[in-house]
Amino acid sequence: MVDTISIIKRSVITHFDDSHLKRKRPVFDDETGEIIGIRGYLEPNLIISYTNRCLRITGSLSKFYFGDNLKVLNHEQFMMVIKNIENSLEVNLYDAIIQRLDFAGNLSVPIKVKRIFKLIGDCKYFNRFIEKNTLYFNSGVRKKIFYDKGLESKMNLHKGKFLMRFEVRWNYRFLKSWSIKNFGEENLQVEKLFNPVVFNKLVLLWGKEYYDIHKINYSILDFSKISKFKDIENQFILLGIESAGGLTKIIETIKLSNNINPLFSPSELSRYFRKLWGMNKLEQITIHNKLISQLDEEISIVVRSNLTRIYEG
Repeated sequence: MVDTISIIKRSVITHFDDSHLKRKRPVFDDETGEIIGIRGYLEPNLIISYTNRCLRITGSLSKFYFGDNLKVLNHEQFMMVIKNIENSLEVNLYDAIIQRLDFAGNLSVPIKVKRIFKLIGDCKYFNRFIEKNTLYFNSGVRKKIFYDKGLESKMNLHKGKFLMRFEVRWNYRFLKSWSIKNFGEENLQVEKLFNPVVFNKLVLLWGKEYYDIHKINYSILDFSKISKFKDIENQFILLGIESAGGLTKIIETIKLSNNINPLFSPSELSRYFRKLWGMNKLEQITIHNKLISQLDEEISIVVRSNLTRIYEG
């Protein structure tokens, strides 16, 4: 589950060992030009800097552990990586504050990843957009990302199989709020993630981040399910939307058009889009997409396989 992390430890580290760092260089004060610290890499990829009594560690822990970031770390592997870093730097990271935390999982899908994007709809409080081969949901304090991991890693997959990565990036503001809500503590420290109960909470949160995204249902023309004229109208609206490229494409087209020629206020657009999404959820005129059902199950499998068993007594 764990991929990239950014942590900071504010204290005097009397026995800080930089002998394992590669590509080391001094860090200078912008005003005085005085050397105030050191920056380097703990190979293969972790960026380490120690300046003004502040130790920062940033990078993909999975790449540090596996040599690539195709796989992600489970709870036991995460603890091992932290211990390895501590041993290399001769520093205790238990009280280090987590400023960014990425949880991710790989999902096997039967079609090209980019073709799935049109089936993944909007998410409340998030801005949805696509850049190159990646689908983003950005709220400012966290991001949800879908992309083709097989394409990125250039791995050879069996014919008819594609690898989609679902990744959630939580930044400091979100982690701070989450820590206060769950533990009454302002900062989420590394030691918290050593606790399997806390790690499991984050695994479940990763799954919830996926399920909170609205998925596109297929519209159906089934008069046996119609109970009023409004159902007929809604059916033909949805069928028309599908023939024009799908709901996500229509919404993006309307947004783009309104940016060029502002006819509607943001609140008016928001109300109209909520109406369309609500229409797409109506059971009497839509059916659940089988591909999305498969994706839902893939997410469920990843969650179950990463929950750490908690022993009592």
